Amino acid sequence: MSDCRTCKHNTYRDLKDCKFVSCGHPITLAKTPKYESGDPAWVNAMTADMKISEMFSYDMLECPTWEALS
Repeated sequence: MSDCRTCKHNTYRDLKDCKFVSCGHPITLAKTPKYESGDPAWVNAMTADMKISEMFSYDMLECPTWEALS
């Protein structure tokens, strides 16, 4: 399956029975807000893990940056 669950950039890929995915692709990380005290965008970025059961409601199944673990 070529979606977030098996992508080498999923930071939760190796966690047994994990029900979430988290994109650690360099482009995604570059877009992450930088820490600033009290910044709600930072809080949102740090809590934006997606439940696997919800990922199919997004257009994530055709991710152009999906990469297999080498």
